[in-house]
Amino acid sequence: MARTEITREEWQVEQLRCTAFLLPQTVISADEVFHAIAGTDAVTRAENRQAMTSSAGGTLDTIKMDVVCVPGRIDVLFQPGEDVPSGAPVIGAYLASKELFVDVIGRWLRLRPPLQRLALGVVAVTDVTDRPEGYRLLQKLLPSVQLDPDHSSDLIYQINRPRLVKVAEDFRVSINRLSRWGVMLSMVHTLHIHSQETIAQTQPVLTRSRCRVDLDLNSDTTVTKLPAQHLDTLWTALSGLADEILFKGDLP
Repeated sequence: MARTEITREEWQVEQLRCTAFLLPQTVISADEVFHAIAGTDAVTRAENRQAMTSSAGGTLDTIKMDVVCVPGRIDVLFQPGEDVPSGAPVIGAYLASKELFVDVIGRWLRLRPPLQRLALGVVAVTDVTDRPEGYRLLQKLLPSVQLDPDHSSDLIYQINRPRLVKVAEDFRVSINRLSRWGVMLSMVHTLHIHSQETIAQTQPVLTRSRCRVDLDLNSDTTVTKLPAQHLDTLWTALSGLADEILFKGDLP
């Protein structure tokens, strides 16, 4: 029986990202952010004092975690670990992976770092039989777009739908809800070398079609200082907006 929709259990995560924009003159090292989030020291560290950049990396459970700090900005990334299957690796199921990410980032935000803006990035995928099936499933999530699943290709649909969100009784902020949709085809090759005299040849052994959604939920650029006491609540609100887009689609 042909699939008629993408259920919330079918979404997988390729990447999760928290981006925090710091108040001017604020300096925070990647190492201290990593420790606040993971509760352990980073495995890898790098620092360039002249450029005022630093990075720290390690694992959280089986997930690869990286923290990168540049002047005015901190990025925390969750990506697939080294032991995942080749081809199109994922962190895991969307709901469980994002819940873990939101929880551990909250540990740092509850320390009330001085921030101007906050953003949540999500790259989510789900396997489909082929491109037409992917387009039919995306049609359910893109009601304002008329797709032609059997006679079109190379769909890339991107839109921002800002929404004013009440984070607390004394704090409302406009959230940019940027989403980008498409169907991706990935292919894995094997390398064959017959002898020293012959040219190496590659042969495709696996193709995979996937619906792919790239989300960027970020607070409005006109807000120059986020209230520190509401950072964790704002972060939870961004998470809820990501759920809404993935499960209900591109709605106002």
